[in-house]
Amino acid sequence: MRRYLGSGLVKGIGPVNAGRIVDAFGEATFAVIDATPARLTEVPGIGTARAGRIAATWVEQRHIREVMTALQGYGVSTSLAVRSYKKFGDDSARVVWGACGAQPLPRTATPCEFVGTSPVG
Repeated sequence: MRRYLGSGLVKGIGPVNAGRIVDAFGEATFAVIDATPARLTEVPGIGTARAGRIAATWVEQRHIREVMTALQGYGVSTSLAVRSYKKFGDDSARVVWGACGAQPLPRTATPCEFVGTSPVG
């Protein structure tokens, strides 16, 4: 969560605020942003304007978030997941899994195996 939020993909959240948000809401972070984004103002340094910007970006980026979460669940780094999304869009997970010869990528695959077969470059 911290890596995704701090990656720069969500406008209004950098690495410092990502840490603050996750520290404040823990495992419920994504649920809070989804359901009650106004609660972001409980985090030091986040006012109503920034919370609104975060909420708007969050809604716009639902697909990228789902792809990033899926890829990171297999040990793919944030930077590789971002590059994959930029190249393949919403099809990223399908394209990457297909390139690895598995549907889906087995959870036993290591990030090195993934990177070695990745079409992302």
